[in-house]
Amino acid sequence: KETDAKYSIRAVMKSTGIVSIFAKYLFDGRAEGNLENGRFFPQSYSENSDTGKRKSEKQMIYMQGVPQLTQSEKRKKFWLDPSSQKNTVDPMTAIYALLSDQQSESPCKQNLVVYDGARRFSIKLLTSKIIQEKMSCEGIFTRIGGYSKKEWSQGSQFPFELKYVKAGQIFRLERFIMTTLRGRASFVRQ
Repeated sequence: KETDAKYSIRAVMKSTGIVSIFAKYLFDGRAEGNLENGRFFPQSYSENSDTGKRKSEKQMIYMQGVPQLTQSEKRKKFWLDPSSQKNTVDPMTAIYALLSDQQSESPCKQNLVVYDGARRFSIKLLTSKIIQEKMSCEGIFTRIGGYSKKEWSQGSQFPFELKYVKAGQIFRLERFIMTTLRGRASFVRQ
């Protein structure tokens, strides 16, 4: 939901069907903030997640652009200190920015630096291609800090693609395709 210069978003993702037999996953996230001249300024973020192996709760309240963090999980030594993460956005705000409608004139311009309470990463859209009523945007997810040696050894950059369909003067997201450590994943808008 977006009104004037404020936004509010909630997402619930969970494994279903046959996938849930092999990989249990639940994520419930919320964020609120302000939108000014195309820039996002988060005010609050919360998440509850259950990977089947680990459950965690996390909240961040932003004070002058700096996240104040509370969480249920014990902090690891390689995680980044929230006080050093001024002017980052939370994961839900980043998802909202990426999955929002794109303007026909200058699409796919997002460049976000994200902090999830432990790790810092960037999400950048690099190119856009419009062919008649369809548009695709290619981007890159780049790890910046807060990752373990094992995570770094698995890679630091992961490409993704957003596919849109024209709806009036805008392009509306139809599909999100990303490369993960387990292979390619595709999410379809319903």
